[in-house]
Amino acid sequence: MSKGDSIAIALRQPAGAEFRKCALQVNPRHYSGTYRGQPSVANEAEYAQKMIDKAKEIGITVLAVTDHNHVGGIAAIRAAAQARAVHVFPGFELASTEGFVERDDSVSVRKQELRRQLERSRSRILAACNERVRIDERLAALPGLEETLKRYQDAGLEEDLKEQSLLVREEQVLDTIPERLRPFRSCLEELRQALPIDRVFLSPRALENLPGKEILADADRVLEQLSGDLEGVREALVAALDRADEGIAGVRERFEARQAAVRTAYETKLRELILGLSASGEAESGSARAVPEHMGSIDARPVRELIQELLEGGEDAFERRRRKYGF
Repeated sequence: MSKGDSIAIALRQPAGAEFRKCALQVNPRHYSGTYRGQPSVANEAEYAQKMIDKAKEIGITVLAVTDHNHVGGIAAIRAAAQARAVHVFPGFELASTEGFVERDDSVSVRKQELRRQLERSRSRILAACNERVRIDERLAALPGLEETLKRYQDAGLEEDLKEQSLLVREEQVLDTIPERLRPFRSCLEELRQALPIDRVFLSPRALENLPGKEILADADRVLEQLSGDLEGVREALVAALDRADEGIAGVRERFEARQAAVRTAYETKLRELILGLSASGEAESGSARAVPEHMGSIDARPVRELIQELLEGGEDAFERRRRKYGF
């Protein structure tokens, strides 16, 4: 067909809308033999020609060929249709081994539960990271602590150090309590956002044209009662958490008072520790070293004897030394 013939054909077409008789799900030869179990004609070309002849006979000018997972018969049908001015749209029906996706009304509930689980996991991860930082800090200080512990053992402070360690563990126990209360606070927040229950879809106006509106109206009363009941649950949960917070605050106050008393006693004992030095050489160029047996509390016998030796002569001797050395 020349370019001029194509233009002539185009000019003969109607200028406005044109209505056509269509068959939009036509099966080729392959479908008949595969799915219907009926014998087909000898070949694709003969089958296609008979289909086009029948289409023209009943006034169909548009076909859509749709076999199941197969497009092999489309070419023959298009070739037969071209000579009879029948338009053919190629297509196919795709089958899935996974079946069809059905609406799952529980998805939103599962999503909310997953969000809560993620929040709990996130909180636990953050707590674990903070705990790891504290452990790393304690491990970094361990060598110095071991050396200090040896001196403190000699001074009789080993039990005090153990008590300090137990204080840390007790504080960790208290710090765990907010984590245990967090799910209930999350539940309270969800109740606060969800209440009162939205019942607009059950209002008289929404049910106005429904024949079963009187039955459906009972659901509105059920949800109204549920909303009131849940509001009572929310208020009870608020009160319960307030009581828990007040109780925990009292526990923490008593713990901190005990903690302060223990640490004050410990620090007082530390301030009473004495370090005896052994000096050699002249005042400006000499040196001094710590003597292990002269380190510790004044209650330790070697330390007490050292002090008595240094202060021999009583208060008068101390005053003479003070005036001489200017301290």
